[in-house]
Amino acid sequence: MKHTVTLLVALLLAPLAAVHAAEDGTKPEALRLLARLPSINVNVTMGFQSTDFEVHKTNAAPRKSEAELREVLKASPTNAAAWCELGEQLLERAMHDHLHVARLHGDDIPKLLAALQAGRLTRDDVQHAWQLMEEALDCFSKAIANAPEQLDGYLKRLGCQLFFRNCLQAVRAVLGGDQPNLSQFLTTEALSDFQQVARLCPDNVNIQSTLLFFLIMSDGAAKQPGTHFEPAFLAQARTAREETRARLETLAAGSDSKLAAQACEGLGMNRLMFGATDDAQTYCRRAITLDPARDSAWELLAAVQIKAERNAELLAVCTERVRAADTSRNRYFLAKAHEQLAQFDQTIEQLDLILKREPDHFLATLGKAAMLLRRGDEAKAAGCLQRAAALANDKTDPGQTADLLVLQAIQALLRGDRKTADLHLGHALKLDGENRNARAVLRALGS
Repeated sequence: MKHTVTLLVALLLAPLAAVHAAEDGTKPEALRLLARLPSINVNVTMGFQSTDFEVHKTNAAPRKSEAELREVLKASPTNAAAWCELGEQLLERAMHDHLHVARLHGDDIPKLLAALQAGRLTRDDVQHAWQLMEEALDCFSKAIANAPEQLDGYLKRLGCQLFFRNCLQAVRAVLGGDQPNLSQFLTTEALSDFQQVARLCPDNVNIQSTLLFFLIMSDGAAKQPGTHFEPAFLAQARTAREETRARLETLAAGSDSKLAAQACEGLGMNRLMFGATDDAQTYCRRAITLDPARDSAWELLAAVQIKAERNAELLAVCTERVRAADTSRNRYFLAKAHEQLAQFDQTIEQLDLILKREPDHFLATLGKAAMLLRRGDEAKAAGCLQRAAALANDKTDPGQTADLLVLQAIQALLRGDRKTADLHLGHALKLDGENRNARAVLRALGS
């Protein structure tokens, strides 16, 4: 059983303010200035899985059926492992037979709501899934009651509450004619289980960092207007934050360099989420010093510079990162950093290095089209745009597909085809309603 949550940290590099001086945003020279490299997100994933806590099966025994497990539990009602396995099978049945999904995580709520709207998910399906979930939670509770010092029951009940229950509650709210409440994803019950797991494995950085992440998210949600969190929950969350941060500080000061680096990264994420970019940078730098190959620490360090709007420092970080690991992704970040400083020759140089290595690299191909449009080489840009469009598919990030459409809109505007440009921009905003490149073009057009 795996549980992950991904944080996209603020991350579309802000558009260059190069068009503001132009009186007429439809002039070719002004339109070309709007051609920018497609955006890229800095992804920071906090996650944990059952194997992290050594609760996975250690033998190759065949899996028992639900009926067999019920017979086992009739004969041995204190069998905690059997209670856990039965609970998992009930959740799997709920997903397979009623929700028609292979997994259920917090980011699946929009998919479930879309299925509900399309009629692929019915009220009865949701009700049956909810009943199976409640029975599964009862199974995990029985496992905990019979083995209170073992992690498995807490971990499975926690995953069910964090992901399964939150997804179903959102769907049930819509069925009842209400707006789903997505602000309090961490309930008192889930927090209690999270705290217990963290206390039972104080040296596991994954669980400590992930718990701190959820606690900070809850703290931010509680400060939003119109939200209400029970005082008891907020007090419990404060205690949990102090405990968890202290464990991470201890691990960060330990002799195991890789473990200490991971702990520093968790603390860096904590400080970044509170807006303390200098502290976050210090932790990230220490993580990289301890473990130079730790890619996620480099990713977080780049996020810190973007959050602080320190473009020169971002360039330095991206340059260092390429020296540490010369990957196409890292070089693309470097190209974006050069673009942010209006160093367009160096931007093109990095894109060409990527394309020499990977001729079918979508972002580099699209970025090259942007640079060619900016330089006024519309013929070559058209070829790159056509190639990028051929490389895009249903797995392409929607924001990056929107960036492709924006460049196609600029291309259409340069040849005087406003109608086609408007169609491309409209489609771009349907894919990514906050797309900054599309908004910049619309502002230039006075729309």
